[in-house]
Amino acid sequence: MMDLQDIHEDKDPAEAPPEDMSPKRSRIMTILFRIFTILEFGFLGFILFDLFRKYILTGNLDWWKK
Repeated sequence: MMDLQDIHEDKDPAEAPPEDMSPKRSRIMTILFRIFTILEFGFLGFILFDLFRKYILTGNLDWWKK
């Protein structure tokens, strides 16, 4: 007959805590995250600049009244 301890020792490996990343992998992930963040905010800034240029600088503030 199995003890309760034996049941708890046979845990699913998917439930195990993740291993720590190696310093090299951590550095690579940090660099990739920074690149992604710069690109994302650059794209968002471009969209906002384009809308500002198209509607504010041209004075076309009533574009919806066509």
